[in-house]
Amino acid sequence: MWTAGLHPSADPGQSMFAKSWKRMWLRHETGGKSVSLRSRSRAATPWGVEAVMKLFEKRSLAALMKKIADAGLLIAFLDRKDEYHPWAARIFERESPPFYTAEAILAEVAAVLESADEVLQMIELGDLVVALDLQTESSAIRAMIRKYKDRKMDLGDACCVRLSELLAGSVVYTVDKKDFTIYRKNNRQPVPCIFPSS
Repeated sequence: MWTAGLHPSADPGQSMFAKSWKRMWLRHETGGKSVSLRSRSRAATPWGVEAVMKLFEKRSLAALMKKIADAGLLIAFLDRKDEYHPWAARIFERESPPFYTAEAILAEVAAVLESADEVLQMIELGDLVVALDLQTESSAIRAMIRKYKDRKMDLGDACCVRLSELLAGSVVYTVDKKDFTIYRKNNRQPVPCIFPSS
């Protein structure tokens, strides 16, 4: 679970950075008095602080989410002529690595780009992490491909969905909205995805 990296006394819904910042802001607003963060008093937690804290919490939660890269994101990022390149470039500028992926996805990207060099460089730099062992997960992935045979689910998509099952608190970055809005992880749950806005 993503809260594993927090201090044991921390509120799981709030990062240590966010709690520290909130405590300093409240001391400033109350003239240096120590204020309990557990207080429900409106005086102790002004609306302005709450609004700012929600923004920090969202950002820290997003930073802690495990990001799964589908082939479409990587192709768009590495190919400046791709229609989704501006979206993919923004993702890689805004989000911090690593992005989790699978060998089947990387093979698809290398085949489309007709070169594996840039993909391998991203692995060397730590921007991409191969997080799926196809040997171990082959039965689960094969079952998924059979389940979605009417949609002709490819190996890369199946690997993305399986990664979303294995990596708690993950989100898939993909251009394939048509299929990923249909796919389900753990049989019934929608796969959390970020698509290009169009």
